[in-house]
Amino acid sequence: GDTFVNYAMRRGTELEPEAVDAYSFFKGVPVAQVGFVTTDCGTYGASPDGFVGDAAGIEVKCPIECERVIDLVVNHNHADYLDQVMGNLWITERESWDLVIYTPQLSGVNKELNIYPFQRDEAYIEALKKDLEDFNNLVTTYVESLSTSKAA
Repeated sequence: GDTFVNYAMRRGTELEPEAVDAYSFFKGVPVAQVGFVTTDCGTYGASPDGFVGDAAGIEVKCPIECERVIDLVVNHNHADYLDQVMGNLWITERESWDLVIYTPQLSGVNKELNIYPFQRDEAYIEALKKDLEDFNNLVTTYVESLSTSKAA
């Protein structure tokens, strides 16, 4: 089927390799590409933007909207990505994760690469797992209900 992709999404996909290269150069570490990773049970999964060494990973964002860039880079508001970062830490069983905000439009002020480190937060991860399990159970209930209901 058709997949909706807007300009910002396409731009982020195109800039991601450049962002990973900039991160790798700045940190002096290689970043390994990763495919889709799942939990042992196979129910939950994630697509990390890269693995760093044996215990870390990265999530890359390339925001384009001015307000978004200011919120992320100036105000350091990363709340919108916390579930994704902690979810990656949970699913990959790694210890730390860098949120990489890559904004080439800020190269004039030397702020195109912004790295925000996160450590595992077990309480957050447990709450996230519970929310996902609750949602999964709700979906299962609806699917069972729909599959057993008779057509009107």
